[in-house]
Amino acid sequence: MIVGILIFLGLFFIVAGVVGLVRFPDVYTRAHATGLMSTLGIGCILVASLLYFNWVADTFSIKELLILAFLLLTCPVSTHMIVQAAYRTKVALWEESVTDELKDSESYQG
Repeated sequence: MIVGILIFLGLFFIVAGVVGLVRFPDVYTRAHATGLMSTLGIGCILVASLLYFNWVADTFSIKELLILAFLLLTCPVSTHMIVQAAYRTKVALWEESVTDELKDSESYQG
């Protein structure tokens, strides 16, 4: 039952990320939606896989833990780097954005 709930929760997060990718207006909000939701979705599915093979097959695999650790370390960093590259190449914000806090920052002046 727990494994099924985790798989369903992972599927929900992945679908929410896809909806965010399609519906959000600019590259920054789209990257936030896909980065966060893919990390949560794949993380839930990996935990479900870990629990399934631990309980049903009575085997413990370190592979799921290593994949989960690698995912949690690399996915947020890669999303941040993609958004930072978009900002430095002056990809426009959504026209209804309220503020641009990095506009006057010296580290982001190209």
